[in-house]
Amino acid sequence: MLYPRLKLVRNLLSDDGIIFISIDDHEVVDLSHLCNEIFGEDNFVERFIWKSGRTSASTFTREHEYILAYAKDIAQLPPVVYKGEDSLVSDRAIKRVSVKNPASEITFPAGIRFLGENKTFPPVFGDKEVVEVTAGVFECKNGSLAREVTLKAGWTMKNQIENWLSGNDTFDSKGQQVVEFFFKPNGVLQYVKKRGIEHPRTIITGFTTKQGSQEVKALLGSSVFDYPKPTGLIEHLMKITGSEDIILDFFAGSGSTGHAVLKQNKKDGGRRQFILVQLPEPVSKHAGATAYCAQESIPELISSISLKRIKKAIAEEDKTQGVRFFRLEPTKL
Repeated sequence: MLYPRLKLVRNLLSDDGIIFISIDDHEVVDLSHLCNEIFGEDNFVERFIWKSGRTSASTFTREHEYILAYAKDIAQLPPVVYKGEDSLVSDRAIKRVSVKNPASEITFPAGIRFLGENKTFPPVFGDKEVVEVTAGVFECKNGSLAREVTLKAGWTMKNQIENWLSGNDTFDSKGQQVVEFFFKPNGVLQYVKKRGIEHPRTIITGFTTKQGSQEVKALLGSSVFDYPKPTGLIEHLMKITGSEDIILDFFAGSGSTGHAVLKQNKKDGGRRQFILVQLPEPVSKHAGATAYCAQESIPELISSISLKRIKKAIAEEDKTQGVRFFRLEPTKL
């Protein structure tokens, strides 16, 4: 069943397309040989290890699966990079005063963004990271610093703060651009910087099948699939591709891929489209799946539940989107 599908997918892929295939350790070797035959060894991109969560076994407890990546034509594949979980990252700009990080003064002009409600801070505040007001009053109104104030603290990047306050382009020690400095509700100075382009790591963590089960249950109100892929994993892989690509999943199963496309489009404004393919496979003897089909008056098929999931995801993520359902009939030839 897999060989003809992979053969067809290779023909359907754009010249700069890429395919990701998840597989367990029992079949990864055979699948690698099959993909080498269909796509060519030169078009092998990477073998990822996905820490999917614990699976009970009589000998060892397996905690991972593999994801093979192959290109249609690796020479035309764009650079395999992404911008991490978010293109922006934020962190605090002060830390505890020490010999290596002595306290110093910086004068902040009125207008610096403040995330809390109207507040006037005392002359000295903070627990581990102590801040002292040495000139003026640290007063914030209507979401910004109300007046000029001089603060003394253990700044983590004093030169960058002063450079940014002077209106200059500012970069941290890694060469990543600092976009803004602002005050949190507790008065701590925070900064936002653009995350640099990263190469995806071969070990993927943070996305488990338990999360996938929780997502489905939260959306449908019932546990209907065993070990569904978490949408976070699919989103992670999609970030390697373009924001207007067509995503094809020819083993649609629980519908995680379609759900992930909707979520990622909402996050980054992308215009991705998805095509899900699923055989008219009956639901397993999973009591939750059978009960859900009866409750919703739908056929006891995996595709019926997946379609329900996608429709509910559209209602939750982006009501302007839609989905079309097609059924292939046997040929009369």
